[in-house]
Amino acid sequence: MTDDEREGVRLRRTRTRTVWIVIVIAVVFLALLIDFIVQNDQRITIHFLGASGRISEALALVIAALAGAIVVLLISAARIVQLRLAVRRHNRALRRGAAADGRAKPVETEDQP
Repeated sequence: MTDDEREGVRLRRTRTRTVWIVIVIAVVFLALLIDFIVQNDQRITIHFLGASGRISEALALVIAALAGAIVVLLISAARIVQLRLAVRRHNRALRRGAAADGRAKPVETEDQP
């Protein structure tokens, strides 16, 4: 045990530390992806909307995973926009005096100072 651990001192999270952790995770993910591609190098036939072609199995699976990730990102972005609009409407209604009973309070977001 170090002196810092005994005293209960906690290291501060910095941007450099966060970037370093993200890079380490990305490198590990890339190594796993390369291993996946090497192990799945056989060619397969893909039929989609009347078109067909031969590509490697790994490439087909990576394309499918990326397409799924894009769909999830688009749905998540739409939900975030929807929630931000709801917060703006709520806060605007409060400023106009719609909640005169005093129970409702403005909602704070990360964007607001």
